[in-house]
Amino acid sequence: MRKVAPGQQWQPPSADQHNAWTAAAEDYQRRRMLGSTMPQRNGLTLPPGVIRIRNDTATACVTGDILALHDVVIDASAFDVSGVQVLEWMANLLWSGTRPSTTTPTPTYAHIGRFAVLVEPLAAGAIGLAVADGLTVAQIDVNYADHPYADIATDTYRLTSNWYGSAEIIYKEEVGATWWGVVRMGQFNSPTYMGIVEETGGIAASGNGDVDIVFKGADTNETITAYRWMEAANTVAEDAECLVRFFRDEQKWYIVEQEC
Repeated sequence: MRKVAPGQQWQPPSADQHNAWTAAAEDYQRRRMLGSTMPQRNGLTLPPGVIRIRNDTATACVTGDILALHDVVIDASAFDVSGVQVLEWMANLLWSGTRPSTTTPTPTYAHIGRFAVLVEPLAAGAIGLAVADGLTVAQIDVNYADHPYADIATDTYRLTSNWYGSAEIIYKEEVGATWWGVVRMGQFNSPTYMGIVEETGGIAASGNGDVDIVFKGADTNETITAYRWMEAANTVAEDAECLVRFFRDEQKWYIVEQEC
């Protein structure tokens, strides 16, 4: 789009130029509307993945702690959902952050995969910022050096390393007695792993037993309790290979495929 210089004869735009200018104006308007729905603080739009959260744990928390995303403080039903006010609700969305738990359903999966990492200290009852999606630094309780992911554990404000989780561990190192890591927050990950049955006598149909996780082609000697998923008359023999996966909705490992 060019301005007309003094003395220059104006020519109407072609249909293609008109359509391009119209599309650009519409895109600009859409981006302005999208920006208005991003979380804000003190009139400033927060980066994507950063949320406002209230510490409802009755305990002061520090940078790197995690809080469970228990619920929103104000429901959308309190706004005029047919008009602009719903955009205001989205722009000022505030979460209630509670102590992580693997037993309290909210709504069905407990707090597994439903948490945010604080990027500033937060006193009890105070409102601050946390990362729910994207790269951030967090404290991690490392249970096994090769764990690729981390998620919540009951009654701890640190992430706990595991074979599954909503935080992918990109980097970690031990500083004093504390492990610090860079994690990529986002979608819940639960890969399928190879396993070796360690249960004496094998695992019978509709039963469960010990299975060692195999990672990078080697037995980790980390044992999980795996359940039979498919009904079958045969027993998965001791020392047999199988494929296992953690199911978030049931909080159980299942054998999803077995050695014939």
